[in-house]
Amino acid sequence: MKKILVTNDDGIDAPGIKALEESMSELGEVIVVAPLSQQSATGRGFTLGSPVRVNKRDDNHFSVDGVPVDCVFIGMTKLVKDVDLVVSGINIGANLGIHSLMRSGTCGAAFEAANLGVPSIAVSIESTPEEAHNMEGSHLFDEAQKIMKKLVSGIIEKGLPGDVKMLNVNVPIGEPKGVEVTRLGEEYVTPLLKEVEDSVYVIGGVIEPKEKPGTDIYTLHDERKISITPIAIEGFEHGIIDFGEWLKKI
Repeated sequence: MKKILVTNDDGIDAPGIKALEESMSELGEVIVVAPLSQQSATGRGFTLGSPVRVNKRDDNHFSVDGVPVDCVFIGMTKLVKDVDLVVSGINIGANLGIHSLMRSGTCGAAFEAANLGVPSIAVSIESTPEEAHNMEGSHLFDEAQKIMKKLVSGIIEKGLPGDVKMLNVNVPIGEPKGVEVTRLGEEYVTPLLKEVEDSVYVIGGVIEPKEKPGTDIYTLHDERKISITPIAIEGFEHGIIDFGEWLKKI
């Protein structure tokens, strides 16, 4: 059986990672190595020079008192031998565009796996935490589970094509109107800085999806399709044509 390492940035007890584990368990042996607590927007950061504690819940579940990249690095070098694939998510909130991709802990975990030579997928759904809470017990993750099963089955059977090392998948709320292979857009969430008292600030953001056809942002927001962006570590624009042909065959 293929070994699939599952992680996220919302924490090991988040509903999205449980949905992802459930869908992946049909395709291989699943080992969950995920942060103990919420680690959104930690990007590709490591915990350097400070101890990182790992708690073994059982043979297939480990919580890490660190960031998502720590989870993948520790998981692949210490906890799990011969990982075949890493999947990160299912994140609450889309990770669209180059800037969100760089900030996202969900994507950072997938990047680390790709750097370590293992194919990876980051998957997110278009939802705010409030919407997700209100939809608890519904079929919030169904479409993400479906596309992930298809993609992972394809990777297990054929591998990723050409220079592609990682996929960034974003799924709209509701029934998707299709699936599109996309390139990265620019800014999806515009950062905002709020001063709550003298010299005390809160960093937030507002979603402002303004993009052209063919980008992940446009595909999700304007066309209401699942966006799949192939990532080559050597450069973000590589691999789109190869991956489009690959996707048709799975």
